Amino acid sequence: MKVLLGEKIKDLGFLEDIWSNNQLIHVKMPVFSRLGFTGEDIFDSVMKASGFVMGRDTELPKALYKGYEGAGLKIPSYGTIFISVNDEDKDKAINLAKRFRRLGFKLIATEGTADYLAEQGITVRVVAKLQGGNPSLINKIIANHVNMVINTTNFSEPVNRAAIKIRDVALTHHIPVFSRLQSAEYILEVLESQALTTQPM
Repeated sequence: MKVLLGEKIKDLGFLEDIWSNNQLIHVKMPVFSRLGFTGEDIFDSVMKASGFVMGRDTELPKALYKGYEGAGLKIPSYGTIFISVNDEDKDKAINLAKRFRRLGFKLIATEGTADYLAEQGITVRVVAKLQGGNPSLINKIIANHVNMVINTTNFSEPVNRAAIKIRDVALTHHIPVFSRLQSAEYILEVLESQALTTQPM
């Protein structure tokens, strides 16, 4: 309280190094209270954050995992993952997809990503983003048939309105979203450490 009123810490007799270095890594995550629709087919992409939570651990992947969980975005240990990546991320996505499949996850993707992964021998179901499919990806998310979203589309580009809607609908339904493959890989590392799997010798 005295510091808030303007007094200096050193004048109160405290050492300069109040907090010991405990080697913990902290990840700050927003908590979204609500997202709003501005019309029947138009989604308001301005997300309303009601506060923040902190995930901390001695390892970054675990700190990130705890951050998502603390923000109400539960990381699933099984289920269906939607994946859509830019062309420059497709090579990196191959190994990621194989590892998720090894853990038992099902993969769905837009046509371009699905075709590329299928060429690498990875089983992926094709899904339409907004329209043109029955059901579309949005309908699957609303019905809780998608448990995680990996979408590395550049959200700042005007042509990616569909990607913004996918992200916002997923967050509305408390589904974790990853816009960078590196973040998804960190979470995957934690899931792999928790899983009991057998591999052929």
